[in-house]
Amino acid sequence: MSRSKYHSRVLSEDDYELWDDSVERSERGTVFHETHWLKSFDRPFAVIGCYDDAGALVGGMPLSYQQMAGLTIARPPYLTPYLGPVIFRTEGKYHRVLTLEKGVALSLIDYVTIFCDFIRIPLSPNHSDTQPFKQNGFKVDVEHTYVVELDDMDRVWKELNQDRRRKIRKGYDEGLSCELSDDLDEFFPLLMHSLAAHDKRLAQGRVREIRGWYAALSAKSRAKLVQVKDARGRVCGGTILVWDHRRAYYLLSGMKRDISSGNSMAILVWECMRFCNEELGLREFDFDGSEVPSVELFFRGFGGRLTPRFSVMWGRAFIWPVRHIWKLVALIARAAMETLAR
Repeated sequence: MSRSKYHSRVLSEDDYELWDDSVERSERGTVFHETHWLKSFDRPFAVIGCYDDAGALVGGMPLSYQQMAGLTIARPPYLTPYLGPVIFRTEGKYHRVLTLEKGVALSLIDYVTIFCDFIRIPLSPNHSDTQPFKQNGFKVDVEHTYVVELDDMDRVWKELNQDRRRKIRKGYDEGLSCELSDDLDEFFPLLMHSLAAHDKRLAQGRVREIRGWYAALSAKSRAKLVQVKDARGRVCGGTILVWDHRRAYYLLSGMKRDISSGNSMAILVWECMRFCNEELGLREFDFDGSEVPSVELFFRGFGGRLTPRFSVMWGRAFIWPVRHIWKLVALIARAAMETLAR
């Protein structure tokens, strides 16, 4: 029996439009919670809706999963920074909203821990209550992102550190410019060039996934490639932005360092923020975080607020030693591949 007064069930495809509309109106919902994002990946997913006694949909959570060795493994698809519960009723006294949130979370936890063997969920940027998860055996991890408020671009400019403003000015002086594009064939070499600089590669399966979600979001006018070009018209860098009703996400970027100016990335990010403010009317710009010190330092210079983002993880008792062994095998295999590549 559920420990919550709410009850949860998997939504049918007939309910997807209601779900997506409800996510659009919510403060915690993101584009990554919507079904067109989840459908773009070649893996099954379910949207678990949470209902009150009157049968009204008060919240829910999408779950992307895979079947591996007879186990049901739920984890976010590639480049999905946020999932987790979404609450649709957020008006009223704080304690009542919090009680609703905890009740919905508890109902969802009861549901997913029955049908999954392992779960990892990155919570929405405004979801800070991890208590229901901790109290039910989930491990809680925290990372950070930088979020820039876009309500006043004059203020945003002043909040940039001196080095960023200098690089942007120099970039304009040397003829750098940015433009919108949908040509992913121009973008992938930039991305692969950047990954190669860190001894990383982009698998063909990942290329297909990026093309899939970019097409799905472009059809909804929710994604765009922003390119930076030098004075000779050569594309030297690019960023894929995706967005929803509230914020834009700096999801993926690449730079061809052999032709790019040292000012290219600064001007690219600045033009991305301007586009999100002036053309899209968005309130926030989310850098999608990084724990890599050099990347974190670069993001920090754009004046955003340091924002924690939580993820929760749960597994049956036998999962943890299996997971450690699997990670060790994957690490050894990766090292062997890199040795052979040399």
